[in-house]
Amino acid sequence: PVPADPRPASPLSDDDREHARLVLRFLPAGDGPLVGLHAGASSPARRWPPSRFAEVAARLHRNHNARVVLTGSAAEREITAEVAARAGVPLLDLAGQTNLYAFAGLIATFDLLVTN
Repeated sequence: PVPADPRPASPLSDDDREHARLVLRFLPAGDGPLVGLHAGASSPARRWPPSRFAEVAARLHRNHNARVVLTGSAAEREITAEVAARAGVPLLDLAGQTNLYAFAGLIATFDLLVTN
């Protein structure tokens, strides 16, 4: 039988959700969708080029007034810095600034997540 609610239970605490809310205060102003871009991947061969993520960020901001958040680990800061520099639009780079649960809290707030 199918469970009444087939979605997995959320391991997020109220603190994780609050952390995400507080971090997002630093987003550039706007009323468009909240979009997360996660440009990193464990293997360089599995990564989409940063220039492509930058193009996505620029187009979403330009065409939909999207508020863009870059996510990733501390080891991926170089990648997110390149995306930010190439995008040329206001965005928030949070690479290396969240733990796994805070990252999950952020994802829960996104209207869209683009990743490898």
